[in-house]
This record gives sequence, structure tokens and C-alpha cells, in this order.
Amino acid sequence: MPPRPPQQTRSRRTLARIERAAIRLIEHEGLEAATIQRITRAAKSSVGSFYSRFDGKSELEAHLHGRLWDEVAARWSAASRTNHDGDADAALVHALFDAL
Repeated sequence: MPPRPPQQTRSRRTLARIERAAIRLIEHEGLEAATIQRITRAAKSSVGSFYSRFDGKSELEAHLHGRLWDEVAARWSAASRTNHDGDADAALVHALFDAL
């Protein structure tokens, strides 16, 4: 995880581009193909910018895992609150699969 959330809009955008680029590379070519060089190139960012946010690829992976599970938890919670028709289990499972 990055040590602290970015404060400036430009920094938040850069982080978002790095996240999206990493996810795309991992989805299409696998984790091994998602090198820092390729991630930063796809994100139109610099390697230095990457290292100002993460200590390395494993820290980026941990950050992405955390983001994924935060999204799953949020969707699960929202589905739990909104479904009161007795079909809550199915809605929760759908929310989980949608997030993944």
C-alpha cells in the first residue's frame, strides 16, 4: 500500500493510471508480464513516479488486492442493506461476482 493517500489531484490521477495499467496488463498477459517498466509505460508515467508510491511490484500487488477487497466489501454491504425480499443470498453472491 502507498504510505499515504495522494493529496494533489495530479498525484491521484497518476496513481489511478498506474492502477488501471497494472490491472489491464495482469488481466491480459498475467502477473509476470506486468513489469514495472511496462506498467509505467502503459500508464504514461515514469518509473520514478511509480517508486515514489510503491517500494516495488509486490507492494503494488498488495495495494491492488486491498482495493479489490474494499470494493467487494462495499458492494456486499450495499447489497445486504438494499435487499429485503428474502433473496438476499443471491444478491450478495451477484454483488461479489460483479466486483471480481
